[in-house]
Amino acid sequence: MQKLLLIVTLVLFGILTSTNVLAQVANQPPNLQVCGTNDTAIFDLTLTEPYIIGGQDPTFLVVTFYESQADANNALNVIAFPESYINSINPQIIYARLEDSSNGNFDTTSFEIYAIPAPTIFEPTPLEYCDPDNDGFGEFALTDADLEVTGGIPQGNLVVTYHYLESDAVSGVLPLASPYLNDVPFQQTVFVRLLDQSTGCFSITTLSLIVHLSPETISVSDLTVVDEDGDGFTTFDLTSKIPEILNGQTDIDVTFYESQADAESNVFMIANTSAYLNTSNPQTIFYRMEDLINSCYAINSFNLVAVDALIDEEPDDIFIDEGDNDGFAVFDLTVNEAQMLGDQNPAIAFFTYHTTFEDSDNGVNSIATPTAYLNNTNPQTIYVRLTNNNTGFYVLTSFEIETDGVLGVEENILSNLILYPNPASGIVMLQSSNLTEITELTIYNLLGQVLVSEYKTPENGTISVDVSGLSTGVYFIKIASEDVSVIKKIVKQ
Repeated sequence: MQKLLLIVTLVLFGILTSTNVLAQVANQPPNLQVCGTNDTAIFDLTLTEPYIIGGQDPTFLVVTFYESQADANNALNVIAFPESYINSINPQIIYARLEDSSNGNFDTTSFEIYAIPAPTIFEPTPLEYCDPDNDGFGEFALTDADLEVTGGIPQGNLVVTYHYLESDAVSGVLPLASPYLNDVPFQQTVFVRLLDQSTGCFSITTLSLIVHLSPETISVSDLTVVDEDGDGFTTFDLTSKIPEILNGQTDIDVTFYESQADAESNVFMIANTSAYLNTSNPQTIFYRMEDLINSCYAINSFNLVAVDALIDEEPDDIFIDEGDNDGFAVFDLTVNEAQMLGDQNPAIAFFTYHTTFEDSDNGVNSIATPTAYLNNTNPQTIYVRLTNNNTGFYVLTSFEIETDGVLGVEENILSNLILYPNPASGIVMLQSSNLTEITELTIYNLLGQVLVSEYKTPENGTISVDVSGLSTGVYFIKIASEDVSVIKKIVKQ
């Protein structure tokens, strides 16, 4: 009887050892879901091991992973790197083998892995800022790029955040506030995170912040024009201020407006800028400087001022007949002041007298004793600068002084130049036997401002000048040829 029991026990032991039945059970783990792209993702399959083992003693238990049930049953083609497994289909079944290393017994289970697509993100166009102080820094409304980042999909489950570092964007920490002041001058890159709250998946892209230089404005002087009829209204050439406005800057478009709001909105720009009739006196004109490359602009202004001519009547020439024929005389240059002022209060006027047009225009080198001036050529042109003591505004004119006799001085080759007709309404003829070379012609108004500058070649000692475009009034014309020049006064009818 004891012998029979031993035989049965041995047989049962042999059956148990030959079938490798595992006392432990491979529990089914939860499925794995990982964010990925194009239906693939990187999975850490080992995350399922605690679920597969469950509450069993893990001392001798080993978990391995396979792509088929047959491989799991036979321990073939084990997945070599389960911590970084890339799925081949989506979803995909993964098979796990739980084996007791002490006796070879095993059990199998399976679970699914899913690659959840990350939200589609679009790289937004750069945000641009026109810098008024040109220091390279400005505030950017980062949220202006939100809709472009999402491809036009309004935010619902999608959340857009902006980050200084890429690692912050990946971790979803330290989002930047909007508006954001860049801390890298002129151009900076920030990182954009698009999170799908329904899946927890996110995508990363970049956004460029670009600071553009704005046109630089300066303090522009008033544009002052003589108002011949004294009604406070006249025409102004606004374009004459453009060189001063640009101050050497290039690729800048300058336009003019009657209000700052129009200049800001770029509407109702003044059309006739070369002959603008003021609407008040003085009047503020606003100009807009717009960069032709980046469209940044700046606004500033200057004043239009129409002033009375001050010179009520052009002064007469002065002739003194001493009878000594030496060509010298002492002249009182101030005798014409009452004529020039007319009914104006003498207290507002300050007269200075000069021997050259340039000195009168610049207000320098005035004749020290104009009431007792000894001429140095005969005849001689005296240039007058009349300044308004109240406004600082000045005008220029001239007259001739002459006495008997001829001074023995070297004759200017243009001294025999004649100008006709004068007054003129259209063409003025300049004629001299010494006009043979290219001649520079410059026309100034009574403010000393250059209105016309051109070069002409004489024909038979004659040059024609078109003054039809000038307003009615008195002007100076400078004729320069062969390193000599002469200035004449002309009257435009």
